[in-house]
Amino acid sequence: MNLESTQFLADGVARRAGLVLSVPTERGGLVHFKSRFLSQDAEGVWVHSPNDTAAINEAVALRGLVGVTFKAGDTRRVFATTLVRTKPDCPTPDGTRVNGVLLALPSEVKAIQRRNEFRVRLVPENKLTMNCWIIPRHADLKIRPLPSQRVKLEIHDISMGGAGITLFGTDGKPPIVTRDDRLRVEIRLDDMEMLVEGRLRLPDTTTANTLRTGLRFFFFDDGLDERLKRSQLTKIIGRLQIQQVKAVRKQADEQSLPPPQSTSVPTATPA
Repeated sequence: MNLESTQFLADGVARRAGLVLSVPTERGGLVHFKSRFLSQDAEGVWVHSPNDTAAINEAVALRGLVGVTFKAGDTRRVFATTLVRTKPDCPTPDGTRVNGVLLALPSEVKAIQRRNEFRVRLVPENKLTMNCWIIPRHADLKIRPLPSQRVKLEIHDISMGGAGITLFGTDGKPPIVTRDDRLRVEIRLDDMEMLVEGRLRLPDTTTANTLRTGLRFFFFDDGLDERLKRSQLTKIIGRLQIQQVKAVRKQADEQSLPPPQSTSVPTATPA
């Protein structure tokens, strides 16, 4: 497994991400089970075993390929593997015990990104601000980091999937942020404020001390907190669109106005 695939898988396990396990049936179809990553060890990756023990035990016995899909922001990650064995009483982060099934380590984890979000380009009339900090992998997003962890950036556009940004280095040096860094992203517009986790995309252009790239937003699973984040970002983007439309209309109205008439008063000539 290459380095990128290893990172994709480790990220899903670290987050205890939800997943879909697709298991083949005797009739040649697939049956899909909701599950969740539990842990990873030298043997492979442990996930929560679905309640349909017959289908899982059959897949373990046949050692046929099964499919695994999990999400990370606007990216869907997929891989094929085999089921090795089951084990009762697997520990979970909250201390409970569940039935687990061991997945063999895959040869590759593929990332499939969908781009279906409307992207709003920022104009001077928009008062949107974005602040960004590098944080440890397991840090709480709600805890404000140290000022030294802050990344200097300029935002160009934004969508539900992420933002176009330029990063700035210091003292003539390039920015120290990498694609592996976990980012705490704070977005503000008027009275609205939100926090979301982010990662950098591949860079577009670079100079001696700047980096033009994209920032991906990560909304994990379908919990209430993540749904609230999506809703807040939708409102922010909607307000930006309204501001943008008003700015365009104002500019069009100003261009269509007739030139101002002279208001000078003619002077009377002496008789």
